[in-house]
Amino acid sequence: MKVYVAGPMSGHPDLNFPAFEQATRELREAGFSVTSPHERDEASGFDPTKEGAQFALRLALQRDVEAVLEADGVALLDGWEESPSAVIESLTAQSKGAPVLPIAEFLKRFAAFACVLLALVFASMVTVNATAGRQASAVTPEDHIGDVVEGYLETITGTP
Repeated sequence: MKVYVAGPMSGHPDLNFPAFEQATRELREAGFSVTSPHERDEASGFDPTKEGAQFALRLALQRDVEAVLEADGVALLDGWEESPSAVIESLTAQSKGAPVLPIAEFLKRFAAFACVLLALVFASMVTVNATAGRQASAVTPEDHIGDVVEGYLETITGTP
């Protein structure tokens, strides 16, 4: 399951990167595929600890909304409602029917699902491989994970 981390940056020491780092780590340890704006900013060369660091907010928000549209859900950091960008990201996810929850609730509700999902994906790979007479390496989890996630999200949200 692809998860986007949304939360406040402006007005926080180091643009709240430590909170984003912790959330990203917790989600990955629970088995999620995570997109976090702090990693994208760092990958583009931005360093919040560097004095006088300039941040291209408009470009970052555009890039982040695109990432939200690609995500299956959004995990919210504390204080997200005070961040105009995080509110936009939250509303974007809600508009497409994706779950949007505080990080603790997201982990509680979906962490078990992530483990079950991996088991289902690998089980379906074995079935597909056995049926098609292919070797296990011929099919990857990515071949099936979208269908499994979609089915689960339809079940919990009640929308196709």
